[in-house]
Amino acid sequence: GRGPPDAHTSRARAPLTRTPHSHTHARPAAMAAPTAPAAVDALHAPDPQTWDPVVRAVAHSEQLEAAALLMTYGTSHYALKDRGHIKPGEKLLVLGAAGGVGLAAVELGVAMGAEVIAAASSQDKVDFCISKGAHKGFVYPENPLSRDQQKAFSDQIKDISGGGVDVIYDGVGGDYAEPAVRALNWDGRFLVIGFPAGIPKLPLNLTLLKSCQIIGVFWGAFVARDPKAHAENLADIFRLYREGKIRPHVSNRYPLERAADAIKELSERRAKGKVVITI
Repeated sequence: GRGPPDAHTSRARAPLTRTPHSHTHARPAAMAAPTAPAAVDALHAPDPQTWDPVVRAVAHSEQLEAAALLMTYGTSHYALKDRGHIKPGEKLLVLGAAGGVGLAAVELGVAMGAEVIAAASSQDKVDFCISKGAHKGFVYPENPLSRDQQKAFSDQIKDISGGGVDVIYDGVGGDYAEPAVRALNWDGRFLVIGFPAGIPKLPLNLTLLKSCQIIGVFWGAFVARDPKAHAENLADIFRLYREGKIRPHVSNRYPLERAADAIKELSERRAKGKVVITI
């Protein structure tokens, strides 16, 4: 009877970073250190043979914000820019908008010129998303949804958007996916991010009727397969950060010995944005 967790709150592992010459490894979030100015200058001409995303991020930010920057904004930037091809003036619906990747999608969507609608599990979280730049927002019902609730949810999206949305960023899944797709405009794009409410099943005739696309977003595989494009995306993320258009929100921080408390905060869906463990 609980509503869905906000996007990716079920993932409490340490951030993963990749370097061009090593295996994937975990880097304790608060142990990164600023780099030399020459390394920072490389942001303007990304070179996949030299960048280190987490360390480079710290050169432009306070360490807690740096720890919250890479995975969340990297995922959402790749989703909206490379997979969703979002355009200025389009309507973007973010499901699970108060979670880490969801909040990043809200800020990035605004920065890319979209009209952003934030959907979350409580009015407090919706209000928080609006304070971070979302133009509108609403509270979605608790999971699971009956067929009548699904229809009402789809109608709610259409009402608040003025007829439908162009791009849906779905970090929730479950019973919310199908009614959200039904609220897509012609040529809409549905971005598959995560499934904390369960893996949904969709009637594929909807893609025909709406000429819409169901698009998977696997950021980790993208990083491994195209490190040069990833470096270019990071440079754009850091530019937006320097310009003040995005700002990671750390709702709480815990020392390593209280990691269990951090996981509990995530599991109870109390976090907004990111929770950081310091070492």
